[in-house]
Amino acid sequence: MVFLSKLIAIAFLAFGVYLAAKPQIMKKYLSFWQEGKRVYLAGVIRIVIGIVFLFASPDCRVAKVILVLGVLCLAGGILIFVLGIERIKLVLAWWEKRSLTAYRIIGGLTVLIGLLLVYAV
Repeated sequence: MVFLSKLIAIAFLAFGVYLAAKPQIMKKYLSFWQEGKRVYLAGVIRIVIGIVFLFASPDCRVAKVILVLGVLCLAGGILIFVLGIERIKLVLAWWEKRSLTAYRIIGGLTVLIGLLLVYAV
């Protein structure tokens, strides 16, 4: 599980760097998740990542960080199913209207969280 956690951490960091460098990609990313029932796939992915982090946390360098992020991912995935597709699509549509500067900030925060993950795993 630690290996999977490392892969997830590296992917998270890479996505953050890519988003910070090319913030316009965020609009495509958001519209992708709005099509059909893809938002439920995002929920499943978040639940799986949360479970991976929860199982890997005892063997990680900073176990509490991975444990907390695992709980947050798991809760976020469950929340997608609880809120339902229409409410989540409203949130995605709201984010889609944000400026490129906002996307750059989100990319920078994603890089910071990715660095924390890489270190903690």
